[in-house]
Amino acid sequence: MVLRSWLRGGVAVYAVVALALLLTGGPERLPGGSFVNLRPTKTIVDALTVGNAAAKFYLILNLILLVPAGVLMAVQGIRPRVAVAGIVGIAVAIEVAQFLVPGARSSDVDDVLLNAAGAVLAFLATRSVMRRYATTRGA
Repeated sequence: MVLRSWLRGGVAVYAVVALALLLTGGPERLPGGSFVNLRPTKTIVDALTVGNAAAKFYLILNLILLVPAGVLMAVQGIRPRVAVAGIVGIAVAIEVAQFLVPGARSSDVDDVLLNAAGAVLAFLATRSVMRRYATTRGA
């Protein structure tokens, strides 16, 4: 019970900080202004083939951005289908907000893919750990 309270509080603080960074452009601005990418995997492939360390770093950041949401959903016992739908909804909402807010960052379908992948993997890993802990603790 205490762990869930701490998790909720930590996720709330994380969400506020992440939202502020996502909507204000964060520490960097893209040269030439914002853009929209609707071609899946284009940004990912470009980042991996260019060899630019900053581009690869942003791939990792996008992968871990929604990890706390995946962990929290698993701890709360949310069903996998509902969790995946919620995670994808959050990722899409972030990109739509970035598109609609003037001066915000770019909108990219690859961000949705990476955000969702990281959160779903965190959800599955957390569920697995919780199940393993429950079976060893109950034995």
